[in-house]
Amino acid sequence: MTDHVLHLKKGPIKKGHAHPAGGSEHDRLKTGGSAHGPRPAPQARPKTDQRSVAPSAAASSSVREADGAATRAAAALCVAGVENGRSLSDELPAQVRNLDPRDKAFVQSMVFGVLRHKRLLGATLHRLLEHKLEKRNDRARALLLVGLYQLSSMRVPPHAAVAATVGASKLCGCAPLAGLINAVLRRFDREGALLAEPASEAERYSFPDWLHNSLVADYGVSETAQIMACSNEQAPMWLRVENSRLSTPDYLKMLDEAGLQYETSPLCAGAVKLKEPVNVPQLPGFASGLVSVQDLASQLAAPLLAEGLDAESSCRLLDACAAPGGKSSHLLDLLPQAQLTCADVEPERVGRLEEQLQRLKRHAQVLCADLSDVSVLPGQTFERILLDAPCSGSGVIRRHPDIKWLRRQSDLPVLVENQRALLEAAALRLETGGVLLYTTCSVFPQENLKQIEWLLHSHPEFEPWPFVLGQSEGYAVQRLPGQDEGDGFFYARLRKRG
Repeated sequence: MTDHVLHLKKGPIKKGHAHPAGGSEHDRLKTGGSAHGPRPAPQARPKTDQRSVAPSAAASSSVREADGAATRAAAALCVAGVENGRSLSDELPAQVRNLDPRDKAFVQSMVFGVLRHKRLLGATLHRLLEHKLEKRNDRARALLLVGLYQLSSMRVPPHAAVAATVGASKLCGCAPLAGLINAVLRRFDREGALLAEPASEAERYSFPDWLHNSLVADYGVSETAQIMACSNEQAPMWLRVENSRLSTPDYLKMLDEAGLQYETSPLCAGAVKLKEPVNVPQLPGFASGLVSVQDLASQLAAPLLAEGLDAESSCRLLDACAAPGGKSSHLLDLLPQAQLTCADVEPERVGRLEEQLQRLKRHAQVLCADLSDVSVLPGQTFERILLDAPCSGSGVIRRHPDIKWLRRQSDLPVLVENQRALLEAAALRLETGGVLLYTTCSVFPQENLKQIEWLLHSHPEFEPWPFVLGQSEGYAVQRLPGQDEGDGFFYARLRKRG
């Protein structure tokens, strides 16, 4: 059977879950509400690379028109790119570069929604099709997922969603399947736009089985459900005020003048959460270096490393995995006179680090180097070291939903080995009496507490240096996605005995 005559399954699909009330993430971006996507059932919430799929020349021309078909095509190309192993951080900017800001936001809401709920959407699509689409029809499948998400979860009139998604088939290079796309979406809408009943908890929250099972092994069934639910939420927009230049109350006056609503956090003096996100260039004081966008959990790291130091201290600091520069710049805000060395292994990320420091008018020695190699920075030692180690990213899925589909279980042993190499090198570079702060944006113990236990066992010269973080106290603290509306993050602080 040729692809363009694939048949629909006969009979209605199994009645499942209606789309949630309250509309789309696109609409909620304007009102400041939360976007849950096609949530299969109410759940308790705790108080979270490489080439792009390029459209054809005709598609590029049409995308510039920013019509309904163009936004759906851009969304589908992003989804197809992720399904083919490409990072959303690369894919999304490439596909929306010719769209206006409103259309970019709409594309992002569709892409994030599909990736957050891709497994359940895929199960629904499977029940609608008599035959599975072949791999070479990945763009058509992505368009169908985008269409199903619009119909089940967004405030888009059904006729407009179907027409625009079908129209996008030409831009995506799958025009021969336009009839199939039209028939599937119209049938789905006609039968109530209900998602299929999930076959498992992993399918309910659209998590890969290995990731779900790993979380259950570490946290149990109930807490895993909360982690997955929060990981599918829209992350809030957190700001960090450069308090060495401007007090937080004075910055809040600037937000008031701009008509922006906000909340502050008792956990960090400079942390401000906007009630509704805005385009970063529109932030008051952003261009002049008075504020940065940085999640609350990330903002909690630098004060732990700087604790006990005078603001005028010129101590030697090392940020061993520094890009894109949020924690480095925060350290320099707390310790403006510090001699900071920043390093990262990827040239593109180092470039972003340098741009961040330049915007904030901060100065540091910046290296493009792998600091797990002990031959780098020969003979240099530091009084305090921040090691924000490369990790699974399992604590920031709500900001990077492609992590669910790009990360593999086989990645974890490789990451653990690299983290230990970085810890070994940091132990050598740290002065006697110095402080090491180890952080990750992971929720897996093998990347976190088990690494620190290993370091303490293999390097008896280290001892814990406990700290208080909100309601938690100890030398190692794990925060989960959604806790205090921050990302999932791990912190451990050690001191090198004299």
